[in-house]
Amino acid sequence: MRDNIRAIIRRHQEEQALRQYLGERYDTTPDEEKRRFLNAVNDIIEREVDSILRAFVEEAQIGSPERKRRRRQNILNLVVTLICTPAIGYAVNIENWIIVGFFSLVLLAVQLYLLFSE
Repeated sequence: MRDNIRAIIRRHQEEQALRQYLGERYDTTPDEEKRRFLNAVNDIIEREVDSILRAFVEEAQIGSPERKRRRRQNILNLVVTLICTPAIGYAVNIENWIIVGFFSLVLLAVQLYLLFSE
């Protein structure tokens, strides 16, 4: 499906580029000259197609369950990091190595969960 959408968008972008470049000569210009122009601007058209597809995917993902799950995970990561990091610093300051180890393991567990859950 994605290849079909990409092909449709690419054809549209090629046509738009040709009409913009050739203007009123679009209908009378030979296909060879059109192909030569499209070869010259191929990279620009590819970037535009990628940009359009990225925008479409981002728009489609707004409010999706996956995006909400990722947001909850990021909030969990933030909260745990905000609690564990100062706690580790405080435990190091009072030289309580058991607490340092505990909070370090909690922080490591959350980071590994977030890393491997994707």
